[in-house]
Amino acid sequence: MIIGILALQGAFEEHKKIFNKISPKIKTILIKKKEDVETCDGIVLPGGESTSMSFLENDIFQVMREHIYRKKAIWGTCAGMILLANNIVGKIDGQKNIGGLDITIHRNFFGSQLNSFISDLEYPKTFNKIGTFPAVFIRGPVIMKIGSNVSVLNELDSGVIVSVQQENILGTSFHPELTSDHSWHEYFIELVKKYLSHFKDIKDL
Repeated sequence: MIIGILALQGAFEEHKKIFNKISPKIKTILIKKKEDVETCDGIVLPGGESTSMSFLENDIFQVMREHIYRKKAIWGTCAGMILLANNIVGKIDGQKNIGGLDITIHRNFFGSQLNSFISDLEYPKTFNKIGTFPAVFIRGPVIMKIGSNVSVLNELDSGVIVSVQQENILGTSFHPELTSDHSWHEYFIELVKKYLSHFKDIKDL
């Protein structure tokens, strides 16, 4: 299995370290040009600055759209989820996005980095785990509206949606790569396997 991590800016090294720790059978590559995308079975878009990533992307986003269209798994954390959102509240002029995730997202909903916080959230039912995990929010976006094919995985006590899944697309407002709980990365690996199997079945037809 090859998991690519967008490495233009942000917390890509943190994701890479976790995947490498989970299993030696997982090969991780850092995506810096569009040709890197084609070899990936799954893709992670890390937290960081979504505007900086969009200005540096150099045609990578178009290839990632094809990755999504082919039903391969992709996961956006914080800024990465902003890039995946179809609609962005507070979008900066010239900012590009990948799209595909049928949500409306609000950038920097919680304010500046000084307003960062950690909240204990329950594992989504799809994880088949009981208990809570620490969700780290750093200038995190929130999901204001979801499409009919999008499932809510986590909400804050205020009712604000902070994680969703739309088939092969996973989005989290928080940063699982900044904690010692690797449950989200393990879940994404299973998602990659699921849709990679589906993709291979289609290619064999």
